[in-house]
Amino acid sequence: MKRKLFLAFAFVLCMAHHSTAEEPSLRLGALEMRIGSPQTDVMSYLTKNYELKQMDRPDAYLIFEQRVNKADEYKSVGQVVFEKGKLVYAVKNWFTEATGNAYNLVDALYTVLAQLARNGQDIATIELGYIREPGATVQNIKLSFGKKWIDISMSDYKGSKGVLVAETIRFAPFPK
Repeated sequence: MKRKLFLAFAFVLCMAHHSTAEEPSLRLGALEMRIGSPQTDVMSYLTKNYELKQMDRPDAYLIFEQRVNKADEYKSVGQVVFEKGKLVYAVKNWFTEATGNAYNLVDALYTVLAQLARNGQDIATIELGYIREPGATVQNIKLSFGKKWIDISMSDYKGSKGVLVAETIRFAPFPK
C-alpha cells in the first residue's frame, strides 16, 4: 500500500513539473492534443482509433476504446470539446476501477493530501470536495496547475464503489 501511495504521489509531482512550461497538452495514443489544436486533425485521429459519442452540444464528444463486439461494454477514454474549429477542452481518463485496491489507494491519497492542504504545504492549488448523503459518499481531490488539473475521486453509492483519476486541460479555468 505504501509503495502504491508513493507511486501515485510521484505521478502527481511529475504532472506538476510538466504542466508549467507551455500551453497544456494531453497525449492520447500517438496524438498530442493542445489547447487550440485544429478540430480536423484531432477528429481525424480519434475517428480512426476510438469510438466517439456526441454529447449534448455540437462539437463535444465522449471517447471510448474500440469494441471488438457490439455487445462489449464501453470503456471510457476521455472527452473533447471544440469551439470555432479549435480544441478548448480535453479529458484523458488515466484510471477507472469500481472496486479493489484502487479504492483504498484513493482513500489514503485523500487523507494525506487533505492533511498537506490543511497545513498549507501544497505545490499546486488543491481543492477538496466531500459529499455525504444518505446512501452516498463522494470524496474528490482536484490538483490545479492553471489550465491543467488532475481529478482523483472516489464514490460509494449504496455500496457500489468507484474510483476515477483523470487529467483535464481547458482554454480557461472554470469560474469559481
